[in-house]
Amino acid sequence: MAYGNTLFYPFVHDDVVFIQNNPDIRNFNDLGSLFLKPVLLDQEIAAANTYYRPVLDVLYRLQYLFSGPNPFGYHLFNVIVHVINSLLVYQLFSGFKYRVSLKEFQIWLVGLLFLLHPVQSQAVASIAGVSNLLFSLLCLLSFKFYMDFREGTAARKIKNLSLSLACFILALFTKEQAVVLPLLIVLYELCFDKANILKRPRLSALGVYLLTLIGYFLFRQMIGLGSHGEFFSNTFELVSRLKSIPKILLIYLGLIFVPVDLHYYRSIDVLDPAGLFIILFVIVGLALWRAKVRQADDVRRVLCFGLGWFAILLLPVLNFLPLIIEYSSVSVAEHFLYLPLAGFLIFAVLLLPKKFEQGLIVLGFLIALIFLAATIKQNTYWRSEVALFERTVTFEKKLGRVFILLGKAYYHQKDFDKATASYQRALAIMQAYAAKVKDPKVKKFYTDYLKEIHFDLAHCSQDQGDIDLALKEYNEALLLGPKDIATMNNISFCYIEQGRIREAKELLQNILEIAPDFPPAKNNLEILNVQTKSK
Repeated sequence: MAYGNTLFYPFVHDDVVFIQNNPDIRNFNDLGSLFLKPVLLDQEIAAANTYYRPVLDVLYRLQYLFSGPNPFGYHLFNVIVHVINSLLVYQLFSGFKYRVSLKEFQIWLVGLLFLLHPVQSQAVASIAGVSNLLFSLLCLLSFKFYMDFREGTAARKIKNLSLSLACFILALFTKEQAVVLPLLIVLYELCFDKANILKRPRLSALGVYLLTLIGYFLFRQMIGLGSHGEFFSNTFELVSRLKSIPKILLIYLGLIFVPVDLHYYRSIDVLDPAGLFIILFVIVGLALWRAKVRQADDVRRVLCFGLGWFAILLLPVLNFLPLIIEYSSVSVAEHFLYLPLAGFLIFAVLLLPKKFEQGLIVLGFLIALIFLAATIKQNTYWRSEVALFERTVTFEKKLGRVFILLGKAYYHQKDFDKATASYQRALAIMQAYAAKVKDPKVKKFYTDYLKEIHFDLAHCSQDQGDIDLALKEYNEALLLGPKDIATMNNISFCYIEQGRIREAKELLQNILEIAPDFPPAKNNLEILNVQTKSK
């Protein structure tokens, strides 16, 4: 009911990159090589934006084998995995009933709210959100097998530990956020069995997880993913990111309690004053701590585990390493909450007064209905790129990249006036940022975006038949990237349309001097030569 409307949505945004326009998605001959090479999503800040998720690449190819270019099967897979994850959350937290006097309806409510919470829409409604779903499934299974490892015969212990480690390794190759799973296991032992954590079976098992994690990091370095040391060299930037963490956590807590204004590409500026948010975070932290200490010891253990689950799973996405959207702006994505949400739900539900059971069941049912309606509504923004980015720019008015994406969406719908207006808004934002920065790398970051915007504006003018304006924008792009062969090639088309054949030939020859094997320039030059001879 919550996600049925997503089944008939098209490929949107990242889905287009990873599936629809992926030239390798039909290739099953070199699946092993997917584990041996990273994909650089951003050449300028590769260490922060390197894409290395080989399990996902394999999954996309298998999905394409069964579903082809029809997005229905991909959406259905996401919904099924989300349901399984919700059942696993329910099953895992059901074990707490034997540790504290939890009522069945409380655990049931955790699973139901995990299933229906509107903040989950970004992970489930987007096909590319499967990274969050699959990583969560593998982490939940790994955790479950570890729980089983703690009981039973020696043979069963070995089997369950092996299954847990296998799921952990697959999770690491699905999404980097899985690196914190060993911390979750340590947290569980500290909360519920501290006395035995240093005994040989448990200590050996924890050591195996640690060695697996070390091996994963060494392997990443071996295949050229490198280290993140450069991001800790700028003290001012590092301190700015650290000071923004209280604000990020408060935003996430706000989204859990009041899931309104949800949108894609949510971000904050780390250069904004952080003092007020640090004070608010301390107040909220003290309130949560007071709520915990007023409970019985066994309840406190579960509360600590739930809150620790939430915090630990968010650690990799709190911008210790910059998850850069634009300079000084960092991502606060709703899909980062997908699995952490489960921990906070058990924390919140456990604080409910159990003596009002009937009333709480009714309240939980009403909240679930509200969440159901909100999720169905939130999903509708994934029906098209225009809807997705129009929603985003309503809230992110200073994020140039989103205006570029909205402009491209309008362009593909041949709404050139709206595309031009969106590109011009992006141009103004990026020019303002570029004027402020002095660091050469950051300057180039904006120069590349400005070049792209002028190129896209030229496209709009060219498609509307205004060749003079198109040439003006292409030349602006060429000033920012003097050897950009795509821009030069498009300028040659404009020259041809204006009858400036000699200039077009000269420009095409210049392109071939830069890139001798550039097919469009070779073909265009040959056509022009043939046409010239025939005349």
